[in-house]
Order: sequence, then structure tokens, then C-alpha cells
Amino acid sequence: MRDGDTFVTILYVMSDDFCQSQFPEEQGRPGPQAALSLAEVITLAIFGQWVNFPSERAFYRYAERHLRTAFPALPHRAQFNRLMRTHREAITAFGSHLVQALQTQRCDYEALDSTAAVTRDAK
Repeated sequence: MRDGDTFVTILYVMSDDFCQSQFPEEQGRPGPQAALSLAEVITLAIFGQWVNFPSERAFYRYAERHLRTAFPALPHRAQFNRLMRTHREAITAFGSHLVQALQTQRCDYEALDSTAAVTRDAK
């Protein structure tokens, strides 16, 4: 993987292009305007899943320390989580678009884990 800043930049450009083509104008909601754009929310959501942080809190701490220059309007963690829940359909749509853009579905075979192992309370 490339360094974090380069990866976030590439991911943001791809998500911004996707948002401009699929969601040309965001619908207004009552209340104050969100601190992050839709493309920024999508970028942070995908980056948080891609890098495999141990928890959402760990990802947010990383974002506050290392991504603040790229996202100066990063809101409080509770507000950020609300934004991700609000835009979950757009995040999912971009995830599907990303799979198609990276052509990850063109595989000769696919390995699936169908082991019926108990995972509850596993450490």
C-alpha cells in the first residue's frame, strides 16, 4: 500500500468524482450544514475500513492525529458517526463502484470461508 497521505488523496479524488457523477446536488437538511462534504465522509469511511483499525475509536484518534491537515473540518467523533450513518447508502454505492473500478471481481476463483466455527466470545 502507498503511504497514508497518498492513499487518502487518491481515495478522495475517486470519491469526489463519483459523488459529482452520482449525486450532482446534495439535498439540504434542516439545521446547520455538515462540516464535511459527502466525498470527505466517504473517503474517511472507506479509509477506516481499508486500513483495518481495531475499533472506530482507534480510527478516529488516527484521523485526528494524522489526517487533520487533509480534513481540517473533521467534526467531533459523535458527529462524524452521525454523518456516516446518514450517508451509508452513498458509502455502499461507492464501495461497489470501487470494486468495479479496481476490477476485483475478475477472478478465476474465489475462496469462501464456510467453516461453522463458534466465534462468540472468542479471544
